[in-house]
Amino acid sequence: PEITRDRPGLRASRLVPLDDGGKSATERQVKGRWAELWSTIVDDLYSGDLITQQEERELKTSGMANASLLHSAEARRRLHFFGRSLFDPAMPYSGGAVRAAGLTVLIPHYREMILISEREVERGDSRFSLMGFLLSYFADEWENLIARLKQEGKDGSIDASPAMRRRLAHDASGAAGASLAEACAAYSTLQVRKWASMRQQTLYRTVAGMMKNADAFEILLRAQLPSLSPERLRALVATKYRCVVAMQRYDQMTREELEDVEVLLSDFPSLQLVYIEASPDGGATLGDGRAGGSMIGTQVGGSISGGLRYFTCLIDGACAVDERTGRRAPRFRVEMPGHPILGDGKADNQNGAIPFTRGTILQMIDANQEGYLEEALKVCCALKEFEVGERVFGTRPAVIGFREHIFSGLGSLGEFAASSELVFGTLVQRTMAYPLYSRYHYGHPDLLSKAAMLAQGGVSKATRGLNLSEDVFTGMDAVLRGQTVVHREYFQVGKGRDMGFLSILNFFVKLSKGTARMTTTRQAHRLGVRLSLTRHLGFYYAHAGYYVGQLHWYHSTYGVLALCFLGAVTQGTGLLPTAANSAAVMANLIYGPLFALFLASSLLPLAVVYLVERGVLTALLQPLRLLSSGSPLFFMFQSRAIGHSLSDEFAFGGAAYLATGRGLGITRTPFHQTYSTFAITAIYPGAELLEQGFVAEENVIVGNVACYGATGGSVFFRGIAGERFCVRNSNAEAVVEGTGDHCCEYMTGGVVVALGQVGRNVGAGQTGGWGYFLEEGPGYSLAPRINRDVQMQRVNPLGAEQLRELIEAHLEATGSQKAKAILDDWEAALPKFWHVFPSSEAKAPEVSGVRAEAGEPVAA
Repeated sequence: PEITRDRPGLRASRLVPLDDGGKSATERQVKGRWAELWSTIVDDLYSGDLITQQEERELKTSGMANASLLHSAEARRRLHFFGRSLFDPAMPYSGGAVRAAGLTVLIPHYREMILISEREVERGDSRFSLMGFLLSYFADEWENLIARLKQEGKDGSIDASPAMRRRLAHDASGAAGASLAEACAAYSTLQVRKWASMRQQTLYRTVAGMMKNADAFEILLRAQLPSLSPERLRALVATKYRCVVAMQRYDQMTREELEDVEVLLSDFPSLQLVYIEASPDGGATLGDGRAGGSMIGTQVGGSISGGLRYFTCLIDGACAVDERTGRRAPRFRVEMPGHPILGDGKADNQNGAIPFTRGTILQMIDANQEGYLEEALKVCCALKEFEVGERVFGTRPAVIGFREHIFSGLGSLGEFAASSELVFGTLVQRTMAYPLYSRYHYGHPDLLSKAAMLAQGGVSKATRGLNLSEDVFTGMDAVLRGQTVVHREYFQVGKGRDMGFLSILNFFVKLSKGTARMTTTRQAHRLGVRLSLTRHLGFYYAHAGYYVGQLHWYHSTYGVLALCFLGAVTQGTGLLPTAANSAAVMANLIYGPLFALFLASSLLPLAVVYLVERGVLTALLQPLRLLSSGSPLFFMFQSRAIGHSLSDEFAFGGAAYLATGRGLGITRTPFHQTYSTFAITAIYPGAELLEQGFVAEENVIVGNVACYGATGGSVFFRGIAGERFCVRNSNAEAVVEGTGDHCCEYMTGGVVVALGQVGRNVGAGQTGGWGYFLEEGPGYSLAPRINRDVQMQRVNPLGAEQLRELIEAHLEATGSQKAKAILDDWEAALPKFWHVFPSSEAKAPEVSGVRAEAGEPVAA
């Protein structure tokens, strides 16, 4: 029972049930149980170098009262979330670890970093090295590590490498690298590598965090069964929890990678590794000496890949090591029905490891995540959800989603990615689960019902290309089978995101292409025809709709420009006298106040999340800091990458898995790689928009056969026209700044002025009217472009008067810079014009230079 709500510690009975079901529980019993849990949590923070020894003593004596005074922001965040989560009404009572369901954490691994390499440590802590960055960014935690190792009296100088010893001698005078070198020499390079790995996105960090679940089960079981012997306690923990790394490449790993794997097996003895082995005869030996190669299951499709047989193999720290290869012999081998890699690898890797999982619940964790002991103490409560959890549409959940904390907010780009992921992992996930009921993908803290996953063919789909975003099909298949997916926020794991410019955008490229492929699957079709309208709209909004929206935002820019152009044309032709002004007001409004409002509304969800979790000051300052760091520019690049990738995939296909990499963005990317990546998606469209906005006379703004058969009026185009401009014009006056081929074709009257270059075959079939053409530009000659049906001559004084009047009218109507330049230097520009006319117009005053009423030529 809930004795009191005034302190989080007095609700510890939700984690560990009290004796007699709590019927005779006293406040003293609850406080005693809480003190045991609190002590282990504080010890974990200290061993992780987040707090000092003095802070450790103060926390143990004062409890959570002093948690807000800790120097480490990460320690404050973790304790704050833990205390707040104990009051979450959605968290059920666990019923105890003894009755908890069995849990297996499955971690797929391919080429992700296992440990920070010794080579990286030996580079020292220079300004541009990885260790230099980590020592600078985590300076307090580095000092805590040194103080803790000194306090524990550890002396492992014999483990220091020769290169590190030389560096120590070099830095003995107190250079910048001395602190790192001294630590490696005094306590061992491996200690430093582990410390650095726990602050990077490494497999070691992930495994260390997930093995805290085993520690939590041991703590909770010991509290329930204090008389149990340590051996029986460990055996009971093994039946409740298993951590499996699906290490697909173990059979092809280098010696350095194998050494890192051995560190994992040494530090975490209960860890189990699963890998895929290809064997021509299957006659290997198992780790306990038994002959391998026994066939489990049935070979399908005959021999595959030259008669190779494929096995999924299990190893642990007790398996024998082959001195020649450095690999361990497998304890168990299960033959697979054929070649195991059907898709892009990750999904097959996970599904291949399922035979070695135990318990009824699975948790899928990526190799860029971490766990916390205080959260692991709530795992039994989370497992209880499958028994007593909320029924949605009459069914228990098949997937229970939990939130993620992004720990990779290092630098501006990492912070941008972390802020967007913060909103996505909390507010968006909560909304998708309820009221939209459209949360289909499994996030990597999520718990999955193993029986439900096996019934639908595994935790992930594995068809190459089609199932690029394999995790979304878990929820889609579950919903199609009448099950549900829910989201809870009392439990969290840490997660790292991409931190480099290219890697972040490549991640969204992969998501966009995967979403495009997902929309073509049978699962999407079946959901579309079976869901109700509201849930169907939720499905669209939460998945494909987001990516389509990014594409439409890009298209809308061209739409606004088109409306502005149409407004200018209709006002210039007199159809709508004020259309250009209205279009300009609309454009200024969209890219002025409305854009600012859109930007503010985009930041609103982030501000709300910060307000709830970190207070008013952070909610006010953090969004402003992101704006000042240039986040709108970055998210514009991101939006364009998403939209282009989506449309490209729909148009051409070819989606493939992209290994984005999650390292620090401290290396320079070659210019040619950056340019080739963004040329089509961002640079060319941006240049095109700039060109349209500032160099009108170099852009085609009028289509083919403009002014066809015009019978009167005047039209002015500030830009280039297409082919057959003024074809069959009979009496209209037109000024344009360049045309395509066949200008003035079959013209019978009117006047055309071209202030730029024109195409071939000018005046073909022309029987009336004339034109003034500017001959200007390197290598440009008008004569070869004139059809023999017309003649050409220099402009006489009467023609010059008409030409000048038309150019002045063009300047007044369009504000043409080209027209202004010609009029400003009229004396120099006039000799560059040619008068082109058919023989039937030879006696016209503007052609002949003779006024009709005077009958004599006009003097020049």
